[in-house]
Amino acid sequence: MESYLCFLDYVESVTSLLSRLVRLGVFPPTRPTSRSQPSFFQINLPIIRARFQAESYHSYSAYWSDIILSLPSTFTLQAILTSLFSSLSELSSGLDSSLPQRALVKQEATLLRRLIGPLNVQNDELWECASALFLGREWNEGHGRIFACWAAGCDKDTVDNESEMTLYFF
Repeated sequence: MESYLCFLDYVESVTSLLSRLVRLGVFPPTRPTSRSQPSFFQINLPIIRARFQAESYHSYSAYWSDIILSLPSTFTLQAILTSLFSSLSELSSGLDSSLPQRALVKQEATLLRRLIGPLNVQNDELWECASALFLGREWNEGHGRIFACWAAGCDKDTVDNESEMTLYFF
């Protein structure tokens, strides 16, 4: 808990930094095609994923959620979310229901839940922004499965027994 309080001191500074990076184009709306194109998530997502693998990821998760929800404008939030969504792992086939592909869907949805927070109506701005991105852009079936799993509450701590059956189909 103490480390989380330390993180709170930096939320304003980090949101300011992320806003500037959005203006500089470091959050591209599509996956970069060459290594020379700047992409925040191409560089940082492996590190973020590793931090979420630790047992004590909760304060890190709360820190990221606070940052995302504290962004000063909807434009900045949309740019960051679009870039994040584009940086998610690709499924080999959007409709493949094999165990490894279902696990990848759940892994990516859990990443979104831990990084951004739950996708529900309590987070009005996040819900509106994410739903606008889901509906306002063509995503492949794999992304659709990830978004649906995220919205359904993909994390084992947030899913009741009845919902676990729906995750089988993602």
